[in-house]
Amino acid sequence: PLDKKDIKKAIDNYNSLRSHFTNNRIHLLQHNLEDFINKRKKTRLMVKSGLENVPLLFENIALLYCEDKQVYVIDRFSKKYVSDKILTELEDELDRDIFFRANRQYIINIGFVKSFTSFEKMKLMVELNIPDQNHSITINQETAPAFRKWMQDA
Repeated sequence: PLDKKDIKKAIDNYNSLRSHFTNNRIHLLQHNLEDFINKRKKTRLMVKSGLENVPLLFENIALLYCEDKQVYVIDRFSKKYVSDKILTELEDELDRDIFFRANRQYIINIGFVKSFTSFEKMKLMVELNIPDQNHSITINQETAPAFRKWMQDA
């Protein structure tokens, strides 16, 4: 047998908990939204050239790549810098409208894509318009449709 007092107490507890968690969720969403709105977008990446720390504007970065567990950044003049961050961290910081993770080794800037051609059925070969480039950037068949869409939507 159920007691009306117990049922009322259970319903009151439920309503109290629901109100508490709903209010907390709304407060958390508002806080995250305020952080997102107020957060300034980064415009540069700190890189190293020898012993010097250099702030490199994102718009001047043509290519980021990993070689022998070291991440390198190439600017519009083909000058090479070193980054302390791994490509995955850099990928999270970069604007996805401008930068594309071509494969495990390369992230490319759309402003420096000269052309791309199909090869080996569904893969793509990307050519960048930076001087003295000797990088062979391949996009696999799984990523190729996303790359084509990225190029068209820019």
